[in-house]
Amino acid sequence: MIDLKLVQKQPEVLAKALADRHSELDVNEFLSLDARRRALLAEVEALKSRRNTASGQVAALKREGQDAGPLLAELGGLSDRIKELDGQTAQAKADVEAWLMRVPNIPDASVPVGRDETENVEVARWGTPRAFDFPAREHGDLGTALGTTSMIRVRWYLTRMAMVVVSSTGTSTILTSSSMSASITSSAHLMVPTTSST
Repeated sequence: MIDLKLVQKQPEVLAKALADRHSELDVNEFLSLDARRRALLAEVEALKSRRNTASGQVAALKREGQDAGPLLAELGGLSDRIKELDGQTAQAKADVEAWLMRVPNIPDASVPVGRDETENVEVARWGTPRAFDFPAREHGDLGTALGTTSMIRVRWYLTRMAMVVVSSTGTSTILTSSSMSASITSSAHLMVPTTSST
């Protein structure tokens, strides 16, 4: 969750970050929620202070044998109002925290602004991307071929089933899980068998 004090003291920083990320969140909504939370907190703290003062006055009146009825009535009203405000303050705090939980991370200043992943900037490249002489298949497609979409089950199949490897020269080899890692090279085409091949 983003730091509450950062948003309170520098809302413009968050507003810019949200705009850069094309977020629909509005910092003004947070400021309104936080202002309500602060106002409720200030009111309840003032009432608790008054209750403490009145409690001391009641004790003094009783020691002097005087009537403390009016102050006791006031204390009863104060306690009811404080209880009500405590509930409202807790809800206001929860509303602020819920809003903050929706805020994405603030990007570093060095991150370029873009509409989506198509405007990503390549910072560095290591090695050369592999070129295959056959159409590469996505993990999801392999899962479909194996009759499952669970990557755990796909890995299980790949490590436990015998597989046919067709090399670039056209020769084929049946591999078991123990020989796979040593035998498959970048020039080989891995053929995923059906479950009937087990």
